[in-house]
Amino acid sequence: MTEIDLEEKLSNVACVIKFITILDNSGKLIYGKYFTIPESEKQREFEKQLCFQVKNLNISPGELDIFNMEDYNVLVKIIGEIAYFIGLNEEDNECLGYSFCKIFEKCLGNLVNDNFDRDKIFDNLEKIIVMIDEMLDNGLVVNTDPDSLDKLISHQEEAGSKFISFGTSETTSSSGGGLFSSIFSGAKSIFG
Repeated sequence: MTEIDLEEKLSNVACVIKFITILDNSGKLIYGKYFTIPESEKQREFEKQLCFQVKNLNISPGELDIFNMEDYNVLVKIIGEIAYFIGLNEEDNECLGYSFCKIFEKCLGNLVNDNFDRDKIFDNLEKIIVMIDEMLDNGLVVNTDPDSLDKLISHQEEAGSKFISFGTSETTSSSGGGLFSSIFSGAKSIFG
């Protein structure tokens, strides 16, 4: 029996996301989830390069654009006070990447009522993290149904669940305590 290379098979039929990064309009990190860039100092340098590319290529707000950086095809869209970046391998299907971006933006818009202000994103950051975690499993796109994602997040809100996400490759930035203080206060209320 021959051994099947699952990663090779998946790359032929699926869109594998290598990273999702949300930056504010000044280039500061709001949220980042990386599946291939493990070291935090490299992540920040990588995010600076993303900002440089956006400025260098004169990417217009409101348009989904794509550029190549390092070994990635990077899809970017500037909306409101944020820009989101979604990275694919150079070999990945760009059409699937565009489809994922449209679904991601629709779900994000639903969470923030199409108000893409920096403060609105921060107010809903825990829900955004849950949404991304439900859409992706180690970079593999597993859920692209905006209605089921909305229901899942609404159900967790109604049940009084605390949104807590512990990911080794996730980074967030916030002023005024932010995600880490909400994790600890959420954990304190759950565990006493």
